[in-house]
Amino acid sequence: DTEDDYYTHQPALIQIEFIQDKSIILLIQINHLPHSSSVVFWLIRSLLKVIFNSLNVIYSWGDAKDELSKFIPSRLLSSETLREINNMNIQKIFKNWHDRKPQRQCILVSLDAVNRLCTYSRKSTTNFNHKWSLQMAIAYAFHEYLDKSRTKSRWSRNLDMTNDNHRSFVVNLKVNRIVQEMIEYAVNDCLAVTKLVSMLKLDRMNI
Repeated sequence: DTEDDYYTHQPALIQIEFIQDKSIILLIQINHLPHSSSVVFWLIRSLLKVIFNSLNVIYSWGDAKDELSKFIPSRLLSSETLREINNMNIQKIFKNWHDRKPQRQCILVSLDAVNRLCTYSRKSTTNFNHKWSLQMAIAYAFHEYLDKSRTKSRWSRNLDMTNDNHRSFVVNLKVNRIVQEMIEYAVNDCLAVTKLVSMLKLDRMNI
């Protein structure tokens, strides 16, 4: 997944989950990278080249190549690396899975949520180009709420607060809370896609 800064509209964050029993989620802050001539920068770039090798399957919500192409100017990724990506677009797969399922009764939550989800579901079956949002897909598949309130955040800020000693205690508490919410949001976005991947595999023959 990726995040753009809400205020500057510039690409700011790359989120990568290594799917395993105890998953590791990598958050790469484009605005806080080491100098491009440093060894650490080279190591990060090399790691991404390994991750995006064609032998690995990259699950994403939307087209991963399109999303990641925004980060080419950072020199962390190259066009050649992006061409190698073996991408599985879960957004498209979820739509196909949903549209081929018999229509079911909408979930029993608040009336407003039911109406919105029913409308969304019907639109998917009647509009070939309809794109499910990750939040609505999670609501439909698991009857769960995926909090997206931190989408409108200053993602260019530094999420590492360990070296920030320049603010007052009270201000630091507030900033730390905001940063923690942003990190949780970034992590939950990855986990939500992984949860859908697991669910869709159960019906792989029907996709």
